[in-house]
This record gives sequence, structure tokens and C-alpha cells, in this order.
Amino acid sequence: MNSQGHLQVQTVLDLLDSDENYIQALYVENEQIKLKSNAEEIMNEVKLRGLQISLQQSIAEKELEKAQLESQLRALYGKKVYTEAADDTINATDNKITAF
Repeated sequence: MNSQGHLQVQTVLDLLDSDENYIQALYVENEQIKLKSNAEEIMNEVKLRGLQISLQQSIAEKELEKAQLESQLRALYGKKVYTEAADDTINATDNKITAF
């Protein structure tokens, strides 16, 4: 940012390169790009949304993994080849999902 509070072009490009949603924290005044007064809050909200999406994806992946393991376990039960290791695997996956 320069002495008049305007952002340099490279600064804006770097900001948008890190997350294009940061554009919400910028505004144009007299043909100059500036940060909104609540830019820090906006940028934190963008980061938080990104983390929430990432966590939701991780949870969905773990739930899919759990369903696949449960399916395999049911197949083993059907063949009467059940082992404690299979049960431990299901419980470990359950614990990972619960930890989220």
C-alpha cells in the first residue's frame, strides 16, 4: 500500500492469486484500488469458508471409507470369516470421523 492508502497492482494480483474471493475486500475509489475498512474481517471469513469446505470434504471422504469398510465387513460376516482386525478397522474409522 502506498502513502495515500492505495494498493499497488502487484499487491492486488498477489492477494487475488492467493484467493480470488479476496476481491470482496477491495473497492475502487478515484480509479485507485483500496482495501475496505472491514477487509481483515472479510478475508478471515473467506479463509473460514475455505476451511469449512475442506472439513466437509474430509468428513464425506471418511464417511465413504466407513461405508465401504462396513460393506466389506458385512461380506465377511456372510462368509463367516470375521476377524477382530475388521472390527478394529471399523472402530478406528468411526473414531476418525467423530474427531472431526
